[in-house]
Amino acid sequence: MTSLELSCTGCGSTLLHILQWIPNLYRLKLKDIPYINGHEWESCISNHLPKLKIFNFQMEGRFSRNETIDVQVDDMLNKFRTQFWLDEHGWFIACYYEPTNRSFYLCTLPYVFDTFQMRYPLLYKSTCSNENNDQSFDTVRHLIYDVQSMNDCSSSNIRFYKLETLEIKVALRNYFWSIVPALNHLTSCTIASYDNSQECINQLQLLLSRATRLTLLKFSGHSRDISIENLLLETNNASIKRLNLQTNFISYDEEQCARFSCTRLAVQCEELHIRVKSRISICYLIKTMYNLRLVYVKYDDDEYDSLRPITGNEKFDNSEKYDIISWLWEQLLGIRRFVEITGCYKNVVLRLS
Repeated sequence: MTSLELSCTGCGSTLLHILQWIPNLYRLKLKDIPYINGHEWESCISNHLPKLKIFNFQMEGRFSRNETIDVQVDDMLNKFRTQFWLDEHGWFIACYYEPTNRSFYLCTLPYVFDTFQMRYPLLYKSTCSNENNDQSFDTVRHLIYDVQSMNDCSSSNIRFYKLETLEIKVALRNYFWSIVPALNHLTSCTIASYDNSQECINQLQLLLSRATRLTLLKFSGHSRDISIENLLLETNNASIKRLNLQTNFISYDEEQCARFSCTRLAVQCEELHIRVKSRISICYLIKTMYNLRLVYVKYDDDEYDSLRPITGNEKFDNSEKYDIISWLWEQLLGIRRFVEITGCYKNVVLRLS
């Protein structure tokens, strides 16, 4: 074996022991591994991995409370400043850390992984003499942004220029724009935390206006308090064709669906995922959203519903299973042309021509 990519947790000594049995490694890429200091790595590579030329890692850990964090950061990096690291191999290491949280990342430079999760504003030190690290994260395509506390940190030297997928788990603040100055490549965005404050609305408007290639907008998980009036904002972003409102645990009633269907993003939408209270709302959305080509709907119980959960060894009667499908065909006959309508318990998929 000459090449190995590995993601693991657990004991660092176990990982080093395993690597000793792969002496022909030329390329090694390790992600999300426990912290192993520079001297331990140097010993393992010098004694057991003589052919290793390409080495990239991402390690994380927590600081001890026995010493100041600055002292610990310098001590960690000094173990990667030996002749072995800097002169023989030209491998440079960065430490990203947050004092209050007492957590840190250690990684090789430039950063070569396609995903990065940011849980707090990060301070930075490295073994590289060139402190301009703006281009170190050009390989990152997927950013998970979960910065809970700003700690008076208004900017960062970290930059993400080529993001394609973005997950936002907290309300955006100015710090976000300091690390994501451009969204030219973004095609998918998931909003997992949202409130109806004007600040949150403004930040989301700004994001949508800057993401000119965004095609998929998804609201998920914890965004339970979204009001339909503010959910899909009046935006000039014509690239958004796919909307997923199904995973935020909100069921929309007829009035909400009517308001939603009038928004600009709904009018241009071609693929919709949504949960509604009544099957009547499915018909309304199909009739008013003229550009729809694919619709995934979850619907709650209503007065028309003859379906019920399966218990034990029971099976659906075919007439019950397809009741919703037959009903939709009847209601929408002559209004929209369908390629296919399929469904199972409380779920319907409609493909339109």
